[in-house]
Amino acid sequence: CTAATSTVAAQTSRPSANEASNESPVLNVLHFGAVADGITNNTSAFARANEACRERGGGTIYVPPGVYLTGPIELGDHMTLHLEAGAKILASLRLEDYPVEPKTGWGDGSGESIRAGLVTARDARNVTITGRGIIDGNAMAFHDPNTLHGRIDKRFTRQGDSYMDPKFGTEHGPIAHGERPGNLIRFFGCEDVHLESLTIQNSPTWTVQFNGCENIDVRGVDINSLASGRRIPNDDGIDIFNCKNIHISDCDIQTGDDCIAIFAGEKLTVSNCTLSSRSSGIRVGYVGGDIRDCVYKNLVIHSNRGISLFVRGKDSIENILFSDIVIRSHLVTGHWWGQAEPIHVSVAQWDPNADSLGSISNVRYSNILAEGDAGVVVHGDQASPICSLSFENVRLKLTDGP
Repeated sequence: CTAATSTVAAQTSRPSANEASNESPVLNVLHFGAVADGITNNTSAFARANEACRERGGGTIYVPPGVYLTGPIELGDHMTLHLEAGAKILASLRLEDYPVEPKTGWGDGSGESIRAGLVTARDARNVTITGRGIIDGNAMAFHDPNTLHGRIDKRFTRQGDSYMDPKFGTEHGPIAHGERPGNLIRFFGCEDVHLESLTIQNSPTWTVQFNGCENIDVRGVDINSLASGRRIPNDDGIDIFNCKNIHISDCDIQTGDDCIAIFAGEKLTVSNCTLSSRSSGIRVGYVGGDIRDCVYKNLVIHSNRGISLFVRGKDSIENILFSDIVIRSHLVTGHWWGQAEPIHVSVAQWDPNADSLGSISNVRYSNILAEGDAGVVVHGDQASPICSLSFENVRLKLTDGP
């Protein structure tokens, strides 16, 4: 009732000072000077609403219908950011609005950019983003749709010397970029995190990052990079570092890079999702830490590489279940990871700082229907053979791809 009353008031007149300073747990951003015209920068208005919420010990920052251009937003303890249907938070186009942060690598949260992202929570408890609205990263402001991203050593591409040769097509990108803002939504060291129902789109780098968090619920969220035609490099849907107790369900994710990637963590479930990617639908591992006790079920994946497990240094992967999954994998143009394998499992030394090689063990694939341009890849290492890997009721149809 409070939210509905605030919406009506916002549409009829500017709220009074008394309304703006009341003790309601629901704080309408219009009461703090926000202007929903898609032009006015509302960074200060969101900051004032945030501070009022902190002073109350928590509450809801309510965003009514309209377009709110803004720079970075910080969320704290017991705080909910609620976007009403028809509301859009649109990221500022000015790079200088995103301060440089002292990050040096993936594991410490830099996530492909050393700059701040749009929405961040640090060391917060009980923090939520919800509603039927949209958070838009304005990614195309930091990318050139007419130039291909060609800063890759050809030795590490499947095309070799023919990498980015126009004769193979370039419609899938990726497209070029300069310096760009950080992850669209970031949670560092948080507990009891909830994302529900909203649309998160057009991120300039990773879309949602969880780092060092516990008790995460992501339900019914749509993530996409459709404004670019899914051509933004490193625009992963959800990335997870050193987290535990993670539940992701009922989501639709359509990105250029990996849809859901876990670098380190435990006790993860992913269910009832549709995933579309030019890289991996599901990515487990690479470097960053051990991964254990994960379940993936009831998924539909359309991607270049369907499900991938990687050990590339000292970290290990164990106790992983994949079941009731439909996969269609196919080659795409440009430098996207993968060669159309529906399932890829590999151990290989890559991390120059690792003095040993981790392992993959106790992994099961069951009730899988897969169709793709390439077959299943399983590649171990003499120093670390893959152990206890099983395929049960898995059907693979190879297609006549390029």
